[in-house]
Amino acid sequence: MESRETQIEILAGDGNLTELKRIFDSGYSQLELDIALENAIAYSRIKMAEYLLELGADFSNYDYQGTYYAVHNNELEGLKFAIERGVNVNTNEGQLLNTAIVTVYNTKDPTTLNYLLEKGADLKFLSKKIMDAFENSEIKEIKKNATQHGV
Repeated sequence: MESRETQIEILAGDGNLTELKRIFDSGYSQLELDIALENAIAYSRIKMAEYLLELGADFSNYDYQGTYYAVHNNELEGLKFAIERGVNVNTNEGQLLNTAIVTVYNTKDPTTLNYLLEKGADLKFLSKKIMDAFENSEIKEIKKNATQHGV
């Protein structure tokens, strides 16, 4: 049998709101809410995330880990949800931007990176180490366009 925390993580990531509510009927902690929100955002489970925010969940848990995983997983809807509700695109000194570089490199899909740049991600936070390891022609072009357009 999985631990309660693991059950909450799985249910939130799967978007199984009915079962999560059943578990929460007996009460919940702030940490459980926050961990559930992380998983909901990481997999773009928007209805789940809305419910958790109503209960008081906080995006900032574990240094905005949910938004990090949304970028890592290339889950644009989860990322948009978090940014639209106040998560700063430059949180943790560009963690989202640097993660997006790796995501573009791995997935060949620049959507998340472009979104972050449109929302004000600051190129000054780009890590030299990340750029040395992952920059390719597509990323160079995106970076060049962002610089030219004042992003």
